[in-house]
Amino acid sequence: MSAKLSVNWKFVQKDPVLQRSSHTIAVSPGDPAQAYIFGGELNPREPRDNDVHIVDLQDCIRALHLVYSSILY
Repeated sequence: MSAKLSVNWKFVQKDPVLQRSSHTIAVSPGDPAQAYIFGGELNPREPRDNDVHIVDLQDCIRALHLVYSSILY
């Protein structure tokens, strides 16, 4: 027997920098809850960036933009 899953979608942020598909997202349920967004593409097979974007899910604002690509070089 499988468990029933219920999901509610909420519009969080419309910042053009966050527009992407095929990305990775992780959500931290802390206070405030945050979403960590990495990678993805805007057009097929064209990587968007190598940055980590952090979105505060309580206020729905992009809280931080970590540019790892500049740290690694």
